[in-house]
This record gives sequence, structure tokens and C-alpha cells, in this order.
Amino acid sequence: MGTSSDLLPEPEAIAEYLSASLGTPSEVLGPELWVLYKLKQAARRSGGVLAVPLYNLEGEEAVELGWMAIGIRMAVAIGGTMVRDPNLREKVGFNQTDELLMDAAQETLNIVSVAFNQKLETLGWHSGIRTGTMEMLSPEELDRQVLRTGEGVLSGLYILRFPKLNLPSWTKRLGSLGIAFHCDPEQGPRPLIMRSGDE
Repeated sequence: MGTSSDLLPEPEAIAEYLSASLGTPSEVLGPELWVLYKLKQAARRSGGVLAVPLYNLEGEEAVELGWMAIGIRMAVAIGGTMVRDPNLREKVGFNQTDELLMDAAQETLNIVSVAFNQKLETLGWHSGIRTGTMEMLSPEELDRQVLRTGEGVLSGLYILRFPKLNLPSWTKRLGSLGIAFHCDPEQGPRPLIMRSGDE
């Protein structure tokens, strides 16, 4: 199966799942093709990103297929909305994260993975994806290309909007959700997230 943006989840499906989980209307635009500088721009404006690796669902050995990342400010806002945090505006403005909000951010990316699997199943993909453990990455780490893209990697950028959440510290790129996906792991796994000690 070749690389095609048709493999990425539909924005309408992501919006539907997010709306149901948050109890507030959501809009998702995209996916637009992106290069690394767009993700770096989003990370700088949002104080970094929260990223999870994507793994295959089938097989005895987990193969890293790609990653998903969301801006920290957007993740804080979604998490604060999920838990009805009364200090949400302040926390979004200062990127204040705590364990509960991080859990909610992980759940947000899990929700996106459901939409991802729905799309892959529709297209007859032999295996779905699951998310790994979330990592917080600073803009400086992204400048060192901790998240990789390259040949044979499908990537897209979505813009998340929540019309009923009036948070003045958001901008367009603060609502970014990035996905990079290695479409054919059988050609030889190439990690898309660099760990400490990697070259």
C-alpha cells in the first residue's frame, strides 16, 4: 500500500470523537501536508509538544510505525475541559501541566488513534495502530529533529478548534495535531522518534 494522505484519519471522524468525549462541539481541519518547520513553529508557540509513538496492533513484536503530537497548550485546554478545571484559562496561558491533565492529553491522542484505526480498517489495512507512552518535547528538542520524517513517511497536520472554548491565548498553530506514519514497516523499521543515545 503506497503513501497517500488517504490513509490519514478523516477530520470529521476526529471531530466527532472529540466532541463526544469533551461534551463540546469541535471542528477539525486538514490534514495538510507539513514539513518539520511547521511542527517546530507550533511547538514554539505552544511551549512544546506532547508526543506518543504509534505501534502496530498485530504481531508478536511491536514495531514503531510513527508518532502523533499535540501542542502543550492545546493539550492542557482539552485536559482541563475534560476534568472541568475552573482555572483552565490561567493554565492554558502558562502551559501549566499536572498529572491529571497529562492523562487527559494522552486520552486525546488515544481518541485520534480510534479514528485512525477506523480509516485503516475501511481501506483494508492489515493491522491497526496503538499508542505508546507520552513524552513531553521542548521546542529545542524539535530543533534537534527528535521527531523524524523522511522518505516513505506519510505526514499531516490537523487544526483543532473548539468554538465554545473562548481561550484568548490560542492561535491557529496552537491547535495543531501532527501525525507521521511509516506506511510500510515491512520494508525495514526505521524509528520515527529518536531516543536518548540515538545518533
